[in-house]
Amino acid sequence: MPRAAKKYWNEVGPQLEEAGLISLLDQAAFAAHCDSYGKFEEITKKLKRLEDMVDHTPQNYAVQSVYFQIRNKLWDQVMKSASEFGLSPAGASKVKTQQQGQLDLGGFGDL
Repeated sequence: MPRAAKKYWNEVGPQLEEAGLISLLDQAAFAAHCDSYGKFEEITKKLKRLEDMVDHTPQNYAVQSVYFQIRNKLWDQVMKSASEFGLSPAGASKVKTQQQGQLDLGGFGDL
């Protein structure tokens, strides 16, 4: 994972765990989220000026650069996966923070 992804993992992961929003079973999904976030940060650093976001075709038409397209795709992935962990306003509205216990359904002896 990129350095920024590891930093994000170490900052956000414990907060999600404390809030009961992540468990060991979510490790792969959260790792993918962190990886996309880290790569998004890396590629954003490469796109410092508007000119960095534009390429030109052989006919001299301006088009989005490949790096800018990758950046946009990574951001889509970050936001989609962020929602899964309640890390966006829309995602937070769907997440229950109190852990729900198993209801006691009784045993076969009660039948």
